[in-house]
Amino acid sequence: MITEKTTDHHVSAILTKLDVPHRRAAAAAARTLGIAPDRRRVP
Repeated sequence: MITEKTTDHHVSAILTKLDVPHRRAAAAAARTLGIAPDRRRVP
């Protein structure tokens, strides 16, 4: 189990690496970069 503080730190590091201001932008950036699936598409 990890603490909320650890989770916040990791999320912050990801946002910084992707150069985005918030989680929603991080998800969009990850889809654009091909490192996360685009679940909005219907197969």
